[in-house]
Amino acid sequence: MRFEVSGREVRLANGQRAVVVDVAGELDVHTAPRLKERLQRLERGGTHAILVNLAQVTFIDSIGLGVLIGGLNRARAAGGSLVLASPHPRIQRILNLTRLSSAFAVVNSEAEGLDILTNECGETASAPDPEPEPTPAPHADVVELTIPGRPENVGVARLVIAGIASGIGFSYDEVEDIKLAVGEACTVALNAATPGGPPPPVALRCQVEPTALVIDAMAPPGVNGTLPDPVDDESSISRLLIESLMDRVEVPPDTAPGICMRMIKSRPRTS
Repeated sequence: MRFEVSGREVRLANGQRAVVVDVAGELDVHTAPRLKERLQRLERGGTHAILVNLAQVTFIDSIGLGVLIGGLNRARAAGGSLVLASPHPRIQRILNLTRLSSAFAVVNSEAEGLDILTNECGETASAPDPEPEPTPAPHADVVELTIPGRPENVGVARLVIAGIASGIGFSYDEVEDIKLAVGEACTVALNAATPGGPPPPVALRCQVEPTALVIDAMAPPGVNGTLPDPVDDESSISRLLIESLMDRVEVPPDTAPGICMRMIKSRPRTS
């Protein structure tokens, strides 16, 4: 599914205006800036009553969550609110894992969300063009993958590793967990690079062992495998997600030299 974000003005029960932002596709490190820009445009236009419709969102990572958190905080600071509506069960699970379901008003329908926003108003904005998704690669016993260090390429890494995990018997939900963790690890590796320099390549090594799938996020060139401190919301959410989704996570100094993060997922038992 292509990523799309659009806005539509609605009238609340008291006659005031709000905006429903419909999001479809994967909300991740590559696409989240487009939602952030949309929310900021609404805010600059005086809209602080916003309902984000997540019914068609199939994936969300820490960057996407961070955009939603930022939108909520800015709306509340202006006397408004941001409500999340109709998340898929997998998206709801991520909200629960990160304990963000208690920070947001999360409702099952647009009508419920608009009731919460009855005392707010908003403006509309135009939608950007959708973008294509990358294609997954087949699985192998050992895969070493290096991609240019740009946000739009993180989806390629996710899909390659997801293809490997699916091929060795992980369930759909387990594959989705691994896919999300890999995207977060790529973001961690990029954040370990020196600020201000050119984006380094992202390197992953995936090894299929008899009892586990082992995924190493390699440190960028010139970085000694040191992880950035989780000092902001997105970094904290990223680390929490990875540790919640994988069976074991190792970080320096417990990893081999050059490894930024090692993630281990036990393989399903076969009868």
